[in-house]
Amino acid sequence: MYFKYGTNKEGYWNFDHMVLQFEDCVDCFDVLLGKEFESCWMFDHSCGHDQGRDDGFNISNMGVKWGGKQATLHDSKIIVDNGFLGPHNPLLKVNDLQ
Repeated sequence: MYFKYGTNKEGYWNFDHMVLQFEDCVDCFDVLLGKEFESCWMFDHSCGHDQGRDDGFNISNMGVKWGGKQATLHDSKIIVDNGFLGPHNPLLKVNDLQ
């Protein structure tokens, strides 16, 4: 697949392009080698290009100052201490929404 990248061309390579190309590659593999072979695919992929939820937490959506237009984010429920809350005395408790 040829891709003319840039703002005024076909845009930039993103998660959706990668998924479509990967599906095409798997289909070609299956046709050429059959279903009796198993494949292992490895990607050198930057997490900065991951597909995230529209309402998910993303540092690029967060403002550094008070006020202004803010993205609408989803609530996060604190379900356990370990992994959600640090070793300090937190204001949030288990079952609270952030």
